[in-house]
Amino acid sequence: MSIKVSSLFTLLTCIFLFATSNAARSRTKLVNVLAQGEFEPAGEYGIPWGWTLPVWDARRISVLTPKKGIRVLQIKHDSAGENTVLSTSITLKPVWKKVMFQAYARFIRKDKKNEPAGGIELVNGPGAIPIPADGKWTKIQKIWEVTEEKPLIIRIGLWEAAGVMQVTRMKLIPAVPKNIPGPEKPLEFKSNYGVPADWKIVTRVKDWNRVALLRTPKIGYILRIKQTKPDTFYLERTVNISPNWKRIRVSMEVQTLGLERTGQGFETARVEIRKNNEKKDLLACFGVYKSDDKWKRFVKEFENKDAAESFILRVGFWKTAGTFALRKITIQPLEFADND
Repeated sequence: MSIKVSSLFTLLTCIFLFATSNAARSRTKLVNVLAQGEFEPAGEYGIPWGWTLPVWDARRISVLTPKKGIRVLQIKHDSAGENTVLSTSITLKPVWKKVMFQAYARFIRKDKKNEPAGGIELVNGPGAIPIPADGKWTKIQKIWEVTEEKPLIIRIGLWEAAGVMQVTRMKLIPAVPKNIPGPEKPLEFKSNYGVPADWKIVTRVKDWNRVALLRTPKIGYILRIKQTKPDTFYLERTVNISPNWKRIRVSMEVQTLGLERTGQGFETARVEIRKNNEKKDLLACFGVYKSDDKWKRFVKEFENKDAAESFILRVGFWKTAGTFALRKITIQPLEFADND
């Protein structure tokens, strides 16, 4: 009876934490000052408002509007000998202290060369940002300090390559340091003969045969837990953070296969974020109740109210059998304390 009450309490705690994390997220509003990033067409040649481009190159660009209504700037080269560069500028102000540039881009190359030939350049900023020629959307995010007033020149270009480059959702967000998100940091794994070296089993059964650390060429490490009978089995590890991280996001991709539950409560494959203290108080969590061979991304946010230097990441099964796999685990600070 006490186990059922405990699992119900944990579930209700998760629901409460989900609601409060949404409320905390809604309080942070970052303002985009780069109106040119909307790529609004202007003039008879269709060159986006605020951007400059030689008129004779306008035939190579277009602005697409997919169903979601977000404009996409497209540069198209039919042959490898063409060059197209659009440019715009905005004045950086010292009062901003820090800025974040963000965009999504992809390059679909039609010739046989593999090196990137399309990209975005931020003059008086981080410089050149090449776009991989693999046809996949890439999220670009650059953060840097602003110490003096000067123009940020943004160039979007495709050089000496046949293919299509697309750019969308371009933003420049000024804010004081505490409101600027930091970069996503991948959680590192260390393999010890096929099991994760930095993790430990925290349940009664210490069966490492249920755990495997798999390495793939493209994705990197995959943490897999597999058991044939419904049981409670957890792994956990300590994740170090900065005490100045006020709000933190943990994201990952998970896959569940052949889940089988006992039917005695809220059994599930689970991920828990807990305080690194004696009680290991719950900060955030989510459960997966259904089998799904597709990788799905889960995101949880929590507040570091105690200015802690670490937290506990716990994964595993609660009275459940099957296979639970996790990959692409990242940690990202979203807000910083005032003294950062």
